[in-house]
Amino acid sequence: MNMEVILDRILEKYKEYKPIVHTFKEKEFYYIDGDNGFVIEIKNPNGKSLFIDLEDEITISFGDWHCHYYYEDWPDIEDVLEKVDNILNNKDCYLIIFSNNKYFGCGSSINKDKYNEDDIVDFIWNFSDKMAFNKFSETFKKYGAVAKCVYWDKNKNYEIKVNKEKFNI
Repeated sequence: MNMEVILDRILEKYKEYKPIVHTFKEKEFYYIDGDNGFVIEIKNPNGKSLFIDLEDEITISFGDWHCHYYYEDWPDIEDVLEKVDNILNNKDCYLIIFSNNKYFGCGSSINKDKYNEDDIVDFIWNFSDKMAFNKFSETFKKYGAVAKCVYWDKNKNYEIKVNKEKFNI
């Protein structure tokens, strides 16, 4: 699919948000690949903006979280639009995981109104491969974890503390 067609489709779909198109000519977006790339910004009136980078892949970024869509992996733009819709409609949030005040990682989760400790342990286990989990498991066993749940509407944001006992299994 042609990048200008993708750009036009995104701009049309989210026109109510007044998306801003950025190019490499702007100092902050120096990393964009010349005339072959764009970054679409959807400003959030009460929090962090959402960015959609169109280059050799499509990257959606929201705060500390991001995901990649490779052109060869899907036939059209609908997967990207669905992800953006889910973020804008607070169906999708990103979870930032810390242990002992150190960043572990973040990922997204969909259609969950409220997470509990068991959900976060499951998320961490499923988020990381077994080797990565084992690398950090001693930290989790010693200090527990904190998950920041972040939504488009920052009024929905909250933190969950996971006791270290939850990791001593």
